[in-house]
Amino acid sequence: KFLMDNMYRHSTVNLMTASARKIISGLFDFYIDSPSRLPNGYAEIVAKLNDQKDIAITISDYIAGMTDRYAIKEFDELS
Repeated sequence: KFLMDNMYRHSTVNLMTASARKIISGLFDFYIDSPSRLPNGYAEIVAKLNDQKDIAITISDYIAGMTDRYAIKEFDELS
């Protein structure tokens, strides 16, 4: 109960979680709509794929490899 009230459901944690979701989903949506804008060879990989599921997985892998700071910076630049 203590952890739920003071950690998992704390308002600051909830705000950070909501912000992270916005950034990650924003990056994903951007790259799904513009896969040619992917860097580091990912654009070439995606260009060879025909299946939307494989494209989504590749984009997800790229985003998962980002540090927090890089994801925030990338999101700010793309927005």
